[in-house]
Amino acid sequence: MMVWIALLLLGILTGLFFERQWARKRRKKLKHVVYVNGTRGKTTVARLIDSGLRAGGYRVFCKTTGTVPRIIDVDNRELPLKRVGNANIKEQLKALKMAVNQSAEILVCECMAITPELQRITQDEMLQSDIGVITNVRQDHAEVMGDSLTLICDALSNTIPKKGILFTADSTFFERLKSNAAERETPTVLAESSEDLPDVRFKENVALAVAVCEHLGVSRSDAIRGVQQFRMDPYDLKLFQMPNGVLFANAMAANDAMSIQKIYEAYEQEGLFIGKHRILLINNRWDRGARAKQLIDMAASIEPDEIWLMGGYQHVSAQGIEKRGLTIPVKHIKQVHQTLLQSLPSNTFVFAVGNIAGGGIALMNIVESEGVVIGK
Repeated sequence: MMVWIALLLLGILTGLFFERQWARKRRKKLKHVVYVNGTRGKTTVARLIDSGLRAGGYRVFCKTTGTVPRIIDVDNRELPLKRVGNANIKEQLKALKMAVNQSAEILVCECMAITPELQRITQDEMLQSDIGVITNVRQDHAEVMGDSLTLICDALSNTIPKKGILFTADSTFFERLKSNAAERETPTVLAESSEDLPDVRFKENVALAVAVCEHLGVSRSDAIRGVQQFRMDPYDLKLFQMPNGVLFANAMAANDAMSIQKIYEAYEQEGLFIGKHRILLINNRWDRGARAKQLIDMAASIEPDEIWLMGGYQHVSAQGIEKRGLTIPVKHIKQVHQTLLQSLPSNTFVFAVGNIAGGGIALMNIVESEGVVIGK
């Protein structure tokens, strides 16, 4: 029995050795690898960088995780990335191989690892990026990254390249990121917004993308032209108007309280809630128990007129609402159906957050088939 175990272990170690060697060989065939990490906006920033680099004449291969895994090949065709089983960090090796097979010059890749150890492996053993991007540091995945923003910052720092360059738009954690990057002999650049940048999808994201493109030799005018042409991720932030006049905001891709609050406040400043019956729809994943609590805390801060609960932890979330002394009507949605939004009065604004998984996709399929996009 021990002999078989030893042989199995030897086989695994041999496989890992050759996997590492193949990754290094392929990496040498690429001019650059841009690795995008952070709490929020990773997919958008990866897509913005991809679009800006293409406008500068580069052959780019881009892989994003987002709401659904996608690739944008060197011919600018967007295709789904097929998975067999659950998500696995070996997807990054697949992206590296595909980029090299298509003779790409640059691979732009979104980080999909959550634990600090796996983030470090994807950087140092797989992609070996020379350009790192950390969009921001916000509260999320506390169960694996740490229960403070400082610990989360350090966890995200595991994808900082060695002797490369790091870009971030997070001024609050810039100094700590700079310190962490210095340990890997990497300088850090704070990308700041400016008046000439288009407000395509949050100016800080655009600033990051343009800064990376300029670093790689793309003119600022070409980079800006490129980001203006970027394609949004499926199920990304959009505002729909339904046939009965109901407004539906799909913010399910934003699932940390700070990001949701920013989106909500932006709609509020635009006056979109005036005269509206506000429904906060929370779709929670069963494997995100800690996030369910954060979303209820967020619900307490914005105090909607009504709360709809979908997905996991509905009973726990309802109890949390009650414990906070909120007298807000709560509706439990067990199954998404075509009539869910049709019976609502025209002065309703549905603000959907949490996650696109499970019933979220079914709901968005209905919204997209019946509604009209009127804004972001």
